[in-house]
Amino acid sequence: MISLQKYKAWFSGKKEIDEQSAEAGVIGVFDAIDHSHFSACQKDAFASYYLDSIKQADHVRRLKLEKMKDAPEQVLSSWMAHNAYQKHLQQVQQDDHTKFMMSGLTVIMSGTLCIYFIYAVCSQKFLLNFSLDALIGSIAFAFLIINIRKKLQIAKRYSSGRELILLEGISFLICALLKMVIPSMFDLSVVILFIAYMTEKKKLEKTIAVSIH
Repeated sequence: MISLQKYKAWFSGKKEIDEQSAEAGVIGVFDAIDHSHFSACQKDAFASYYLDSIKQADHVRRLKLEKMKDAPEQVLSSWMAHNAYQKHLQQVQQDDHTKFMMSGLTVIMSGTLCIYFIYAVCSQKFLLNFSLDALIGSIAFAFLIINIRKKLQIAKRYSSGRELILLEGISFLICALLKMVIPSMFDLSVVILFIAYMTEKKKLEKTIAVSIH
């Protein structure tokens, strides 16, 4: 088996291929896709589309490889007009959207728990006791970091991801400050994080819609 780990930055499919596929030139095509100017999402769709297409006859596959060597960008651009490629692209985008939603909701829940724990430490008002609150806070923090990274990875498949980092940072800063000055009964952390999540989600959906055309 041949590893495809070097393409994991944009390829979400299987991580290995058999030697027969490697001999057929899959690695060469993946390298061409990797060095192209297209977004990570489009590269992912190109790779999935090609892996399906290599089921065709050997002479057709060799012809595609020769064209890929001569003008990779031109070949990849021509694939975009194929219905099969568009289906792969839409599936990749749908998967990204679903993952982003799940990670975003997890960030809201885990982020709120982290803010509560920080407030508890500062005010010395623990829900249960320090040990149990610290355990819950630590677990929540781990989930928070993991899912922020997932959101950032997905965002970077379509843009730089800087806006997401900025929005996440600002929203958590506002939540922390409000938690310190407003009584807990008027806590707005969930609301603020949800607004940030919806803003990020709308931004991603807009970017996805633009990338389709």
